[in-house]
Amino acid sequence: MDGRASTGIAGFDEMSKGGFPQNSVNFLTGDAGSGKTLFAMQFAVEGGRRGETTVYLTVNDMAESDTLVRVAEQYDIPLDEAVEKGLVNLYDYDALKDRTGQGLVDFDDLTRSIDTLLAPTDADRLIIDSVAGLGIAEDSINDVRRSMLRFIRRLRENDMTALLVTEMWDDRLTRYGVEEHVGDSLVVLGFEQKENQMDRSIHIRKMRFTDHDTSFRPIEITDEGMVVHNEGQVF
Repeated sequence: MDGRASTGIAGFDEMSKGGFPQNSVNFLTGDAGSGKTLFAMQFAVEGGRRGETTVYLTVNDMAESDTLVRVAEQYDIPLDEAVEKGLVNLYDYDALKDRTGQGLVDFDDLTRSIDTLLAPTDADRLIIDSVAGLGIAEDSINDVRRSMLRFIRRLRENDMTALLVTEMWDDRLTRYGVEEHVGDSLVVLGFEQKENQMDRSIHIRKMRFTDHDTSFRPIEITDEGMVVHNEGQVF
């Protein structure tokens, strides 16, 4: 794993020694409204700024890819420019179904279709927002783990840096409780109670091959996107 894939998020790259390790598979988790999609958009646009190509697949309530562009405009994130230049390729559920000739149901379906999706792009980065619903049909957590591992192995064959968005569930950090074990990284976005308000935080729970910052650092959402105050303290 030579080099790093910068996220373009001020402060986070300092925490992670330059971003995610290239050709790694990384999970991003958090509660609703914690900034997961914003983080992912900035990661995609930063790739384009560096001349890298990103495939961004939305598999959540934000079903239309043009909705993602409108959200980016609210934060002055030039996602639309990256799309126009072919540096970010947006696919939603319907677009993926049309391209691959099948619906997206679970991790195994995505494993079978991912090569078809990626082939025209020669992508350097892949974002899936989110993978939280792809294991619902599985009979057990062990089945989810096996399916997820098959998918991750396929991703590694494509030599790209992947960011897979998941979500916190009950008292678990991730939807299925296995993501943090099978991925190379787990980044946690959270809310911390402080007096009469909730402050945003970020924490690198795990990042292989990296002597990373393990502190909980404060996050600020600005007009230009997410900023991590990597010298600040939440606790």
